[in-house]
Amino acid sequence: MDSANEALSAKETVIAELESQVSEAKSSLKSAHADIQEKQTKLEELEQAKDAAEQLLEEVQVKLRALQDERDTDDSAALLDSIKAEVRLSHCMRTGC
Repeated sequence: MDSANEALSAKETVIAELESQVSEAKSSLKSAHADIQEKQTKLEELEQAKDAAEQLLEEVQVKLRALQDERDTDDSAALLDSIKAEVRLSHCMRTGC
């Protein structure tokens, strides 16, 4: 009978130890799940920030192209005015206007 009680006591000890390990594993799993959720949230925030930055970059590029086109137009207009002035001056020098 004593050996049966000892065997039962040993099994109860093993069961208690296994229950403790299962509890620790569950706690670790919950912690890992919380970490994953936190990282997922940060990833979503970073993706939104990236999308916003890409949109801003696109808007800036459009404005830059428009400014370059405007500058090119202004430069062309100034060059044309300069050529017109030279032609008038040359014409006046030939015709005496």
